[in-house]
Amino acid sequence: MGMSKREATRKGKELLARMEGEGWKLNVWKNIGWHYCVRAAGVISVYPSSTSLFGDDRFHCLMGGLNHGDILWNDSFHSTDPNEVVRHQLEVAQESVAALIEEKQGIIDKVKGVLGEES
Repeated sequence: MGMSKREATRKGKELLARMEGEGWKLNVWKNIGWHYCVRAAGVISVYPSSTSLFGDDRFHCLMGGLNHGDILWNDSFHSTDPNEVVRHQLEVAQESVAALIEEKQGIIDKVKGVLGEES
């Protein structure tokens, strides 16, 4: 049986109290049962991990667009420390962006080479 709205709100408030930094807000919703997460800046969310896989004390996070419809980074990392999952996801995102910039810069450099320009 799933959580009640009261239980989801209570657990969400407990999670919210554990979050470092500013701007975190609690989100509780019903979708075939009650669920919760905390969100910040419209682009990062921390959720409880699936209880069937990890128990009731682990979290994971998603990073996405401002409308939260496009998930940009979802590394499968779970921890009992919700701030650790945020730091891990940020590290994964930074590495991905750095690799993308390097790849795109390589394309730009090749085009400059075709034009006889220096990189």
